[in-house]
Amino acid sequence: MDENKKEAAEIYVKVEQSKLDPAFIAEVLSDPEVTYTLVPLGTIKFADFMNRIGAIKNKPTSWKEFTFEELHSASGS
Repeated sequence: MDENKKEAAEIYVKVEQSKLDPAFIAEVLSDPEVTYTLVPLGTIKFADFMNRIGAIKNKPTSWKEFTFEELHSASGS
């Protein structure tokens, strides 16, 4: 396991006063199907779902409708 992810998990648990096992957090951080980026990716799928189930009234047409303007020049989704 990547040492930085293990350390990050330990810091997260300490700062958040979480009852989660740091090993579990490190495992989540190491999941190859999870990508961490500085811009949102794939969020419009969640917005569509939230609209379908009635959690949000208006269906957004772009991820830029629900993110900070500073991100809009990046390639998000």
